[in-house]
Amino acid sequence: MKKKAIIIGVFFFVVVLAILLFTAPFFWGTCKVYFDLNNGLAKKQWDSLGLVYWESIEETDYSKLLKKFELSEETPNWKLADSEELGGRRFFFPQNVSYSYGKIAARAKEFSIWIAMCTEYENLPTQETREKVLYFSELVKKSGDSSEAKDYIIHHFNKGFREAFKTNTESLEAKKEVSSQ
Repeated sequence: MKKKAIIIGVFFFVVVLAILLFTAPFFWGTCKVYFDLNNGLAKKQWDSLGLVYWESIEETDYSKLLKKFELSEETPNWKLADSEELGGRRFFFPQNVSYSYGKIAARAKEFSIWIAMCTEYENLPTQETREKVLYFSELVKKSGDSSEAKDYIIHHFNKGFREAFKTNTESLEAKKEVSSQ
């Protein structure tokens, strides 16, 4: 009888342990996002209790831009950009933490959108676009913070905005002159 109770106890212990191991990622895990400075890719890792149970690598707008200009075939240089606590860990640890490389990833996305706008609406020449992408990729690779990348984007965006505003103002003035004549 005692032997049977021990066997049943061990069986229930193994079942409970198996359930905890398979459900722990849902209740006690972390999602970490890494940014590849060289290729612009994003890697997501879900881990629980120190074990990675899921990993995915995703293309970003910036990585597509680098591929378009054939600038992305380098050894990956993964840097932690963001982390999010899952399940029960939310009660004990900060829920979302953004790191300095997360800011660089955000600047890379802004840059990609800005380049797309410039090429589509302002007809930016391909060679000039390639030069801007090359310069920005060097900024991303060398900087540990996002200040230079941010300054580069803001400077060029404001410059383009001023030129577009000037062009629109001149065309409005020309239309007023034509209509007044």
